[in-house]
Order: sequence, then C-alpha cells, then structure tokens
Amino acid sequence: MHYFAKPPLPDSVLILAGGEGEDFALCELDDVYGLTVQPVSEEAERLVTAAKAWPPAMALAAAAVEKMEDVTSDASMFETILCELLPWFLALREQGKCILAKCIVSEPDYRNEGEQLWIVAKRDNDVLWISSDYQIYDAPAADFELSAEDLRALPQRVPLPKWLASRGSN
Repeated sequence: MHYFAKPPLPDSVLILAGGEGEDFALCELDDVYGLTVQPVSEEAERLVTAAKAWPPAMALAAAAVEKMEDVTSDASMFETILCELLPWFLALREQGKCILAKCIVSEPDYRNEGEQLWIVAKRDNDVLWISSDYQIYDAPAADFELSAEDLRALPQRVPLPKWLASRGSN
C-alpha cells in the first residue's frame, strides 16, 4: 500500500516521490514500521499503482513534484498535485513519447548491460533514462541501442503539462 510518511525513512522503503529534505514522502510500505504515516486516497492508490506499471509516469511525476516549492510540506496538497500529474504523464504512453531501449554499457549500481530501460528525452549527445526505482538519470545516448530515428523521435525536453511548464519547472 502507498502512504505519505515523514522522513527520514529506513533504507528498505521504496520512496516514490519526495523524501530526504522534504516534509513528506510518497512511499510503498508493507508494514508501517512505527512510522507516522497517512494512507493515500483510493484515487491516488489507483493512479500510483498504474504509474508504477509504466515507470516513466511515476518518475516524471515525482520529478515534477520535487521541483514545485512547498508541495511536499502538506500531504493533502502533495496528493492533489500527484493526482493531477499522474494521468497526464500516463497519457504519454499512448502518445509514444518515451522509448524502451536496451542498455549496452553497464554502470554499477545504476544500470546493467542488456537491461531494458525507458528513455524519456535527449539533450545534445545524452539521453534521460528511468531507473528501476523511478529516478531520472542522464547518460550518453551511445550507452543504449537507439537508432537515428529513435533519437529524432525523442523530445529535447522532459514533457510537462502546460500549467507546470509555464511555471519554469523544467
């Protein structure tokens, strides 16, 4: 189940958004470990579960939330913003804005050769990719099996809803 919890959290907890340095973190817990937690709403639970099944949506929404000032200081506001962002980022799947690519260069503790990872944008000779713990990293495009057509199809910037992009959060 997913909860909003106050950091610091044990290393074993999967933090999906927020976290260290924030007032609340969205996390997945099998046991609340005696932590101060607040369960997410049924709507948020459905959206987070869907977003975890398509990692770009979860990672992009988490990154967007973290760039917004004071969102994670109030669990209710955090949840409201996530429930606005997640459907928008989930819709990117149908729009084909992200590419699943084979990693051909390992980077210890981050990615392994042969692993299939989501690529969400390109910047010069680098691409932005999503890790298995929903983080966004950059790496040389040459570290992935990407055709020239794949690279042309990738956006130059991380896609954001217009209302968020207008806030200068990219």
